[in-house]
Amino acid sequence: MSAWLIRLRFVTFPLVLLVTALLGWLGGTATYEQSISSLFAPNDPDIVAYEAAGRSFGSDNFAFVAYDDPMLLTPEGMARVAELAQAVGPDSIAGIQSVQSLDAMPQLWRIDDLLIQLASANPLARPLLTQALRLGVSAGGQAGARSLSIQAAVAAARTQEARDELRTRLVTNPLFRGTVISDDGRSTAVVVRLRPTTEFDMKATVRQLREAADSFAARHNLGRIAVVGPPVLLADAYTAIETDGRKLAKLGMVLLAGVMLVSVRSLWWIVVPLTVGWGVWWGVEAFLAWRGMKLSLSGGPLMAQVIVLTMPAASHLAILHRLAMQRGDQARPCAQRVLDVVGWPIFWCAISTALGYGVLLTSALVPVRQFGGVLMVCALTTAFLVTVCAPFAMLAPRGLRLQLPESPTRRLSRPAWASILLTESLNGLVKTAARRPAVVLSVLIVGCGPVLVGISRMQYEYNYINSFQPHARVVTDYGFVEGRLGGIGLYQLVVPLEEGITSENIARLSRLDEQLANLELDGLAMTTQVVSLATALDPDGRLGALKPDQTAAALDFKTELILASPQAELLASFWNPETRAARIMVRLIESQQAERKEWAFNRARQLAYEEFGPSCQLTGMSYLLTRTVRSVTSTQWTTLACSGLGVLLMLAVALRSGSLALLGALPTVLSVGLTIGAMGWLGIKVDIATALVASVALGMAVDQTFHSLIQYRRQRQRHGFTRALVAGFRLSGPGITLSSVAVSAGFLALWFSEFVPFSNFGFLISVAIVGGLVGNLVVLPAFLAATLGRRVRLARQRLGRLDDRDLDVAPHAAEAVLTLSNADGFARLEGIRRASHHHSHHARPAESPPVESRETS
Repeated sequence: MSAWLIRLRFVTFPLVLLVTALLGWLGGTATYEQSISSLFAPNDPDIVAYEAAGRSFGSDNFAFVAYDDPMLLTPEGMARVAELAQAVGPDSIAGIQSVQSLDAMPQLWRIDDLLIQLASANPLARPLLTQALRLGVSAGGQAGARSLSIQAAVAAARTQEARDELRTRLVTNPLFRGTVISDDGRSTAVVVRLRPTTEFDMKATVRQLREAADSFAARHNLGRIAVVGPPVLLADAYTAIETDGRKLAKLGMVLLAGVMLVSVRSLWWIVVPLTVGWGVWWGVEAFLAWRGMKLSLSGGPLMAQVIVLTMPAASHLAILHRLAMQRGDQARPCAQRVLDVVGWPIFWCAISTALGYGVLLTSALVPVRQFGGVLMVCALTTAFLVTVCAPFAMLAPRGLRLQLPESPTRRLSRPAWASILLTESLNGLVKTAARRPAVVLSVLIVGCGPVLVGISRMQYEYNYINSFQPHARVVTDYGFVEGRLGGIGLYQLVVPLEEGITSENIARLSRLDEQLANLELDGLAMTTQVVSLATALDPDGRLGALKPDQTAAALDFKTELILASPQAELLASFWNPETRAARIMVRLIESQQAERKEWAFNRARQLAYEEFGPSCQLTGMSYLLTRTVRSVTSTQWTTLACSGLGVLLMLAVALRSGSLALLGALPTVLSVGLTIGAMGWLGIKVDIATALVASVALGMAVDQTFHSLIQYRRQRQRHGFTRALVAGFRLSGPGITLSSVAVSAGFLALWFSEFVPFSNFGFLISVAIVGGLVGNLVVLPAFLAATLGRRVRLARQRLGRLDDRDLDVAPHAAEAVLTLSNADGFARLEGIRRASHHHSHHARPAESPPVESRETS
C-alpha cells in the first residue's frame, strides 16, 4: 500500500488541493439554526408542548429594553417612552411583532371603576355608559383611548400628591409592576415580542434593537440601555460561536503551523494538514448546504477542531520522516518505511478518536449529537487524507521542496533541538520509569490521589447566563434589569378552562397566581411576577367581589373592551377560546442557580396539577434552556463509560492482547480522571461543553497509547523487554510528543472564545492531552515494567541459564514469557534459547530496515 501511495503522490495531493479549492469557491456556507427548538429532537415532549403553546397564545420570545429615567412619570418622560417604543417597533425592525410600553398602557383601575359603576347604575343609563366606555378604550376611538392611557394620567397629574397616587397605582398593579415600571417609579422597560424564530434572523434583530436603544440613549443622555430576554441570550450565544468559529480556526492554524515549522522545518508539513483540514470542513459545509441542514449551538468550534484533527497523523509522519532523513537515508525507501511503520497505528488512532466523538450520538440533545457525528466522520476522513497526501510532503519535486535551511553550526554539531529533545530526553524518561517502576508508581499514588479527590468536589453549571464572560454586554444588562425590575427568566403554565371565562375560573386562576407569587426556597422569593388571565381581567379582585351575576357580566364586558382596544393582543396571550386553555406566565431570576429554578418549575407544576388537573403543561424558554444543560451533564458519566469501553476494545483488537490493552488504557484514563479532579479543585463547573471533555479527551489522548504500544509490540518480536521498550518509545516518542503539543495548541485556541463553555472545553482538552503524554512516557513504561518486566525477571530466576543477551536476541520471547505458568512454557523458552544461540553462531545477521535498526541500537 505504501508503495502505491508514493507512486500516486503527484496525483493524490494535487487532486485533494483542487477539490479543496473548488469546495472553498463553489461550496455552500453552513448557516445556524437559531431557534430553541433546534436544541431538541422534533418529537421531544417538551418541544411539542412549547410549540403547541406558541400556536395557541403566540410566541414567548419577549425582550425587555430597559433604562433609568428619574423624570419617568412626567410628560417629558412619557414622551421619551413613546419615542423608544416607536424606535424598536415593528415599523422600524422587521423581526418585531408588537411592542408594549408604559405610555400606551390603559388605566385598568379606571376601567374597573367604570365597570363597577356600570353594574350598579340605573338600567336606563347603562346603554349610554356602555357606549361611552366602548368608545373610550376602542382602537377606533383614538382620543378616548388616549384619555384612558397612562400617558394621559401622567399629564393630568399636576400636583405632587396626584403624581404620588399615580405612582402607587402603577407599582401595585401586578400587570405593570416589574414589567413596565420599577418599584421606585424611576425605571421602565419597553416589552418587545419577537416573531417566531423561523421567520427572522434573531442575531440581526437583537443587533438592531441594541443599535436603536443606544441611539435613543445618546440623544437623551440616559446612559446605556439594557436589552435582555431569553431570545437575547440565544442570539448572543449564536453570535459568539459563529464569530469565534473562523477566528479560532485561524488562530489554531497559526499555532499548529508554528509547532510544525519549528519541529520539522518543512513548509509542506504545514500545507498538507491545513489543506486537508480546510478541505474536510468545506466539504462538511457543502454537504449541509446541499441537504438544507443547519448547524446548531455546537457548530462554533467545529471548524477549529477539524483543523486540529489533521495533526495526529501529520505529526507522527512528519517527525519520523525527519529523524530518518537526518541519518542520511535515501528518500524514497525512507518514505516507504515510515508509511509502513506509522500507517497501522494511525488507522487505530483514527478509529479511537472517532469512537470518542461517536459516543456523543447517544445524547438526547441535537447539538451534542451533531457535534459528535460531524467530528466522528471528520476524524476518519482527515486521518485517511493526511496519510494519502503525506508522500507528497516527503518526496516533493526537487524545485518545490519547501525546506527551511538550518545553520551550518547546528547541522555540523547536532541534527536539531527536536532530535535531542525527542530522543535522548525521552529515552531518559522511559529508561528511568522502566528501571524504577516502584518509585514512579509511589509518586503517582501520592501525587495523584489528592487531585482525584477533586472529582467529589465537582459542581454543575446550569445557569445559562454564566456561559458568557463577566464583561459581556448580555451579562451586565441582565444584572441591570434584574436589579431594578426583577427576574427576566420566563416560564409558562398552560391550564384547561373548559367552561371558558367564568367567575369561578378567574377565582381559580387567582388562587394559583397567588401561590406561584409566594413561592419561597430557603427564605428567598422564587417568583418576581405572575401574569395570567386573572391579572388582565381582575387584578385586585374588585370585580370578583360583586354579586355573581354582576361579576359574570363585568368580566364578559371587560373581555369585549380589551379585545376592541390596542391591547387586544395582551388578552390573546393568556386565553385561547378555540382550545379552551389559558396561559400563566411566571417570571423568575434568570441568573440564579438552576437547582433553584428546577425546584420552582417542579413546584409550579405540582400546584397547577392540584388546581386544574394533570392535563396542565409546563413549558417556556427558561425551562427549556435549563433542561438543555441538565440533559448534557446528566449523560456525562454514561458517555465516559461508553468511550472507555470502546477504547479498551479497540486497544485489545489492535494489540491482540487484553492485558496489554488494559495496561495501555490506564495512563490515559488516569490523565482524564486527573483533569476532572482538577476541575473540582479549580472551581471549573461542568456545563454544556465541559461535560463532553472526558469522552472526547479519552478518545484523543489514547492516540499516544496506540503508537507507543504498537511500536513496543513490534520491537518485542526482536529484543528483550527493556531494549524493546526503549526502542519502541524511540520510534513513537518524538511523534506522540509533537502530536500532543500540536493538538494541545490547537485546542488551546478555544481558550480565547467569548463563550465560556467552549473556552473551558479547549483548555481542559489541552490539559488532558498533555497529561496523557506524560502518562504514556512515564506511567506506561512503569506499568509495563512492573507487570511484564517482573514476569521476565521471574523467568530468569527460574530457568537460571537465560541471561540478558538471550532475551535480547530471542525471537518471540514475549509470547514464551506469557506462558511460563505451565511446563510447556519452560520447554518452549529453553528451545528458543538454544535456537537463538545456534542462529547467532551459524547465520550471518540480516540487515534490518534503517528506520528501526538505527532507532533501536
